[in-house]
Amino acid sequence: MNAVQAGNRLLEALKVHEKEIAGLYEVYAETFPAYSSFWTDLSKEEIEHAGWIERLQAKIEDGTEVFVVERFPAAAIEKSISYVNGLINKAGEADFELIDALSEALHLEEALSESKYFEVLEGDSDETKRTLTLLASSSRKHYQKVREAWQNNR
Repeated sequence: MNAVQAGNRLLEALKVHEKEIAGLYEVYAETFPAYSSFWTDLSKEEIEHAGWIERLQAKIEDGTEVFVVERFPAAAIEKSISYVNGLINKAGEADFELIDALSEALHLEEALSESKYFEVLEGDSDETKRTLTLLASSSRKHYQKVREAWQNNR
């Protein structure tokens, strides 16, 4: 697998991961109507992140200014996607409560922020640097939002 293919696989996994998290948050919005706008807002932002990643993916495919930094394998992200799918199923259980959803979301957002998933790319263009900075910043903001909601509902 060459660098372009490896980068594409990694970005595809990151994009799918963002979309799966968005789907999880939509399930939480349906499960907890009193917090619907909280979860829906997070979901919309995750979809936005997936769009940003897709644009970076196009840059890798056309060979302009973006390259992958081999920090961790795509398989690690793919494993996390499976975990998120399990959380979606768990949300349907009768004893699943808001604090459980907030705890799971806090765990996910913390893992994203700490693992620095979005530091797997580097690029020379201002647009690429701006996009990567936005992804990292938005992930930290998600963590802070979820943490605040979690603290208020303990």
